[in-house]
Amino acid sequence: MLDACYLDGGLEPDPVQERFFDANAEAWISRVELLQGGPLVRIGAAGPQHAGGPARGGGRRRGVAASRSLPLHAHVSEQPAENQACLEVYGATPVELFHFEGALPERFTAVHATHVTERDIELLGEARACCCLCPTTERSLADGIGPARALREAGCALTIGTDSNGGDRAVRGGARGGARRAARHGRTKRGLRGRAARRRDHRGGNRSLGWDSGGAIREGALADLVSVATDGVRLAGTPSRDLIDAAVFACGAADVRDVIVGGRFVVRDGAHVSLDVPRELASALSGAGW
Repeated sequence: MLDACYLDGGLEPDPVQERFFDANAEAWISRVELLQGGPLVRIGAAGPQHAGGPARGGGRRRGVAASRSLPLHAHVSEQPAENQACLEVYGATPVELFHFEGALPERFTAVHATHVTERDIELLGEARACCCLCPTTERSLADGIGPARALREAGCALTIGTDSNGGDRAVRGGARGGARRAARHGRTKRGLRGRAARRRDHRGGNRSLGWDSGGAIREGALADLVSVATDGVRLAGTPSRDLIDAAVFACGAADVRDVIVGGRFVVRDGAHVSLDVPRELASALSGAGW
């Protein structure tokens, strides 16, 4: 659960986005402190890359998240214009600004990082930070292709995100779709290849969200598992040595058979164990007047 702090809509206040704003950094901090984690919940912080900088309390919110060892996520250098605006106001790139504020702990996740500089990559790598690539969004908005290989080689953990709750992106462009696009982007740049993208996305994702014991199949690790049917038309005839890569590039939501969270089945044999999804969806839409 990442509570987002908005103090403005960018480097300058934007009245169009005022409904999202927090009164000040202290008000946001008070709200976050009321949130409680649990066996299936981690509390974290999120916010725009450089919105609400030091003059507006941004440094305060980042410092609190870092001091409490909370996961801290922020959009960073998604577009060149953001870098230029940050340089004009602060004389630093977004990553450098976080660095100067002491907000680049291992718990930091730079979302997008599409247009980070070589120095930015060094700083993120030295901090052992995470970088969340969102290939579906970055492709849809023509943002560009991030330096995944350079970030990985610098010491960053890579993970995949969607940066969208739209139906098409959330289903087809989710984690598997994102990993698929990241691999293709890597091949386009002759860098990170399919196997490398697939091998790292689960471990980096768990670390990014504060689940240090997740992302591996071993004793003592979180039992968060997904099984995919291998007898469907998408994987028919695939040699066993190629099944994982084939699943990344070919499978969709319909191929998921089981989902286990914390050792408990949420989906079993292709059906949710605790609710009738079509009936619940129809009921919700009916109640909303659709």
